[in-house]
Amino acid sequence: MSRLKATCGVIGEGERAFPEVLARLEADALSMELVSHYRAQKQRPACGPVRATVARLSEFAAPGHDLCNYAAYVRNGGFVSVQTKRGCPFQCIYCILSPIGGTALSPAIAEAVVREVEDVAVRSKVRHFFFVDSVFNDPREHALTICRELARRRLRSAGRLFATRPVSMWNWRAR
Repeated sequence: MSRLKATCGVIGEGERAFPEVLARLEADALSMELVSHYRAQKQRPACGPVRATVARLSEFAAPGHDLCNYAAYVRNGGFVSVQTKRGCPFQCIYCILSPIGGTALSPAIAEAVVREVEDVAVRSKVRHFFFVDSVFNDPREHALTICRELARRRLRSAGRLFATRPVSMWNWRAR
């Protein structure tokens, strides 16, 4: 924190903490007891309590894709990011995602994920999406539910969907 000369930073999921941090910074009343954050004090960061992770991503509003102009980003090789769940139980030694997102899985509702893809594809004509989960195909049934919903809706507007998949894909096909 001191090397970055940051005033504060949120630990873990920021959807709940960040608005509170902003309000308290604006009021000059940032308090260690009330906000999950690090705050630089006298060159040494102090730590406030870390809040529990969310049980389901559906606890939060859908991402503000309507605020983004994806045309130039996608034209230069980018993708629209969609999160189908948070957390990863694997704790791979090379990966930072378990410490950031936690080890407990926090899934989104499949229908909401596909609606998000469909809404962005229709509104912005984007055809490239990336499921940014640490491991898309684990748990298997959650991934299959999303794939079945994508197939059921026959989304011709969604051209390419990419995902990470460290769990073996051998003998793992949607039926």
